[in-house]
Amino acid sequence: MEIVFVASLLVAYIIAFCIRNKTIPASLSEAVYDMPTVCTWAWTICMTLITAIGGTFLIAHVSNIALVFAIVACVGMLALAFNPQDKMKTPLGLKMHNIEARVTAVSSQLILLADKPVLLLTWIPWVVVYWIMRTFGHEWERRTLAAELICFGTIIAFCMSFL
Repeated sequence: MEIVFVASLLVAYIIAFCIRNKTIPASLSEAVYDMPTVCTWAWTICMTLITAIGGTFLIAHVSNIALVFAIVACVGMLALAFNPQDKMKTPLGLKMHNIEARVTAVSSQLILLADKPVLLLTWIPWVVVYWIMRTFGHEWERRTLAAELICFGTIIAFCMSFL
């Protein structure tokens, strides 16, 4: 049931920030960037809860091969939770946020590569759309959001396979 809670919390967070900003952000981090500085607490609370609840479930259910990737993904998510992409941050802070996000995303997908590689097939539509947009010279504004949602979605699907 904890994975259902994590998925519901993530969906509620995304919907709340889309409604608050009256737009779909280019990424989840950008949703925080567009909010007033005092609202970064929502990001920190949601991402910490998602990591604490979902991460402990994930670590308990991965294979020994994927355990290191799961721990890195959880530590990266906690780092992201406490380092939101905030207007008040320095350029170095924003660069660190982006590095944390990439490390977390890659390590989460390496879990799938080790334990359930079939879930990586969910990246095919993203790759196709990205390739088409690049081929025809268009900028896909929400490619980062789509990638973030795929990362979260595949990990949630992976965890739900144990229910």
